[in-house]
Amino acid sequence: YLVYALIKVKFGFYLSAVLFGLTAWSIPTIMAAAAGDFVGPRLAPAGLGFITLFFGIGQAVGPALGGYLADQTGSFTVPFLVAGGISLLGMVFSSKLRPPLQERAGVPTKA
Repeated sequence: YLVYALIKVKFGFYLSAVLFGLTAWSIPTIMAAAAGDFVGPRLAPAGLGFITLFFGIGQAVGPALGGYLADQTGSFTVPFLVAGGISLLGMVFSSKLRPPLQERAGVPTKA
Protein backbone atom coordinates (compact mmCIF):
# COMPACT_ATOMS: atom_id res chain seq x y z
CA TYR A 1 0.00 0.00 0.00
CA LEU A 2 2.76 2.40 0.90
CA VAL A 3 4.59 1.80 -2.39
CA TYR A 4 1.71 3.14 -4.46
CA ALA A 5 0.92 5.90 -1.97
CA LEU A 6 4.49 7.18 -2.26
CA ILE A 7 5.31 6.38 -5.92
CA LYS A 8 2.35 7.79 -7.85
CA VAL A 9 3.40 6.77 -11.33
CA LYS A 10 2.56 3.71 -13.38
CA PHE A 11 5.74 1.94 -12.18
CA GLY A 12 4.63 2.40 -8.53
CA PHE A 13 1.29 0.83 -9.33
CA TYR A 14 2.88 -2.18 -11.02
CA LEU A 15 5.48 -2.60 -8.27
CA SER A 16 2.73 -2.45 -5.65
CA ALA A 17 0.67 -5.05 -7.54
CA VAL A 18 3.64 -7.42 -7.86
CA LEU A 19 4.52 -7.11 -4.15
CA PHE A 20 0.88 -7.66 -3.21
CA GLY A 21 0.65 -10.73 -5.43
CA LEU A 22 3.82 -12.23 -3.99
CA THR A 23 2.75 -11.75 -0.37
CA ALA A 24 -1.05 -11.82 -0.18
CA TRP A 25 -1.58 -15.48 -0.98
CA SER A 26 0.74 -16.62 1.79
CA ILE A 27 -1.55 -15.13 4.45
CA PRO A 28 -4.13 -17.98 4.66
CA THR A 29 -1.35 -20.55 5.04
CA ILE A 30 0.38 -18.50 7.73
CA MET A 31 -2.93 -17.96 9.56
CA ALA A 32 -3.70 -21.70 9.59
CA ALA A 33 -0.20 -22.61 10.79
CA ALA A 34 -0.25 -19.91 13.47
CA ALA A 35 -3.64 -21.07 14.76
CA GLY A 36 -2.26 -24.57 15.31
CA ASP A 37 0.99 -23.31 16.82
CA PHE A 38 -0.54 -20.83 19.24
CA VAL A 39 -3.59 -22.70 20.54
CA GLY A 40 -2.69 -26.32 19.84
CA PRO A 41 -4.19 -28.86 17.45
CA ARG A 42 -7.39 -29.38 19.45
CA LEU A 43 -8.35 -25.69 19.36
CA ALA A 44 -6.79 -24.88 15.97
CA PRO A 45 -10.14 -24.80 14.10
CA ALA A 46 -11.60 -22.36 16.65
CA GLY A 47 -8.43 -20.26 16.53
CA LEU A 48 -8.52 -20.13 12.74
CA GLY A 49 -12.20 -19.19 12.87
CA PHE A 50 -11.44 -16.35 15.29
CA ILE A 51 -8.66 -15.04 13.05
CA THR A 52 -10.84 -15.37 9.96
CA LEU A 53 -13.65 -13.41 11.63
CA PHE A 54 -11.43 -10.36 12.01
CA PHE A 55 -9.88 -10.89 8.59
CA GLY A 56 -13.41 -10.79 7.13
CA ILE A 57 -14.35 -7.68 9.11
CA GLY A 58 -11.32 -5.94 7.63
CA GLN A 59 -12.30 -7.05 4.13
CA ALA A 60 -15.83 -5.71 4.66
CA VAL A 61 -14.94 -2.41 6.34
CA GLY A 62 -11.73 -1.62 4.41
CA PRO A 63 -13.24 -0.78 1.01
CA ALA A 64 -15.99 1.35 2.57
CA LEU A 65 -13.48 3.26 4.70
CA GLY A 66 -11.11 3.62 1.75
CA GLY A 67 -13.91 4.92 -0.47
CA TYR A 68 -15.04 7.37 2.19
CA LEU A 69 -11.51 8.69 2.68
CA ALA A 70 -11.00 8.98 -1.09
CA ASP A 71 -14.27 10.91 -1.41
CA GLN A 72 -13.33 13.26 1.43
CA THR A 73 -9.80 13.95 0.20
CA GLY A 74 -10.30 13.65 -3.56
CA SER A 75 -7.35 11.27 -3.78
CA PHE A 76 -6.47 7.66 -3.09
CA THR A 77 -3.23 8.66 -1.36
CA VAL A 78 -4.82 8.89 2.10
CA PRO A 79 -6.61 5.51 1.88
CA PHE A 80 -3.36 3.85 0.76
CA LEU A 81 -1.45 5.52 3.61
CA VAL A 82 -4.10 4.42 6.13
CA ALA A 83 -4.00 0.84 4.77
CA GLY A 84 -0.21 0.87 4.98
CA GLY A 85 -0.33 2.23 8.53
CA ILE A 86 -2.80 -0.44 9.62
CA SER A 87 -0.59 -3.10 8.02
CA LEU A 88 2.45 -1.76 9.87
CA LEU A 89 0.47 -1.75 13.11
CA GLY A 90 -0.46 -5.40 12.50
CA MET A 91 3.20 -6.20 11.91
CA VAL A 92 4.17 -4.55 15.22
CA PHE A 93 1.44 -6.40 17.13
CA SER A 94 2.43 -9.70 15.46
CA SER A 95 6.05 -9.20 16.49
CA LYS A 96 4.92 -8.87 20.12
CA LEU A 97 3.14 -12.25 20.23
CA ARG A 98 4.37 -14.68 22.83
CA PRO A 99 6.08 -17.83 21.53
CA PRO A 100 3.81 -20.77 20.63
CA LEU A 101 2.71 -23.18 23.36
CA GLN A 102 5.37 -25.83 22.70
CA GLU A 103 8.23 -23.32 22.85
CA ARG A 104 6.96 -21.85 26.14
CA ALA A 105 6.83 -25.35 27.63
CA GLY A 106 10.41 -26.05 26.55
CA VAL A 107 9.33 -28.73 24.07
CA PRO A 108 11.25 -28.48 20.80
CA THR A 109 9.04 -27.87 17.81
CA LYS A 110 9.31 -29.82 14.58
CA ALA A 111 10.55 -27.70 11.71
